[in-house]
Amino acid sequence: MYFKFSLRHNPTINRSDAYWRLVESYRNHDDRVCHRTLLNIGFLSEDVSIEQLNLIRRKLVERQNNMTNKLFRQAETEDAVVNQFTEM
Repeated sequence: MYFKFSLRHNPTINRSDAYWRLVESYRNHDDRVCHRTLLNIGFLSEDVSIEQLNLIRRKLVERQNNMTNKLFRQAETEDAVVNQFTEM
């Protein structure tokens, strides 16, 4: 899974901005690579760094996979921005 963005008009800032989605790749029955949007994140503020985006992705993947094995579980982060996007 990975994040990808497309440029769209952001009405809050009245200009084009990155609209983020969480996407997964898979192979269909014809063995072609396809992409499926799992989650529309939307417009992110400019104060979200690449490291925070990667942490958000890891935590969302972990939640999707329901990883209960504490040995391989990611450490909880103290980053308020990451927690804002990953907590329900």
